[in-house]
Amino acid sequence: GFTNLGAIELTNITGGYPATFAVTSGTLVNAPGGTISALVSFGGGRTLAAAVDNQGLISVSPGSASTLNINGSLTTSGTISLDLGGLTAGSQHDQIAITGPLTLGGILNVGFFGAFVPVSTNSFTIFTNTGVRTGGFATTNLAAPLGPNPLYGANSLTVSVP
Repeated sequence: GFTNLGAIELTNITGGYPATFAVTSGTLVNAPGGTISALVSFGGGRTLAAAVDNQGLISVSPGSASTLNINGSLTTSGTISLDLGGLTAGSQHDQIAITGPLTLGGILNVGFFGAFVPVSTNSFTIFTNTGVRTGGFATTNLAAPLGPNPLYGANSLTVSVP
């Protein structure tokens, strides 16, 4: 496994190249104080190829939109921060797509970027998973006018404007 005590940034500086951080044996532990950032892309995906245990901060494209793919499970007792700037996942709002089980706890922060303001009945799927989802966030900080609580599905998590 690998324990992150600092910062992991998934990024590129020219178009079309993916950014992948792979842990081939064991778990990627994002320790308290550690950060994993999937930064804005110029093309190409952002992927963690590992079972991920987030105890720190995972941030997806601060101030813009992207998708963070996790090829493995995600367990979080730390903080996850996502931004919304439109209705389309990946290109207008952040999303985390997990190819395994999802165990939730900790803090979820969802804010806006640009001049985007959602209207009544807008909804945003911010997590997808192919395995079983268990738990929920202990604290949700959803920017107004989003509803106070996310909708937890078996294979997705959605925030919406009532």
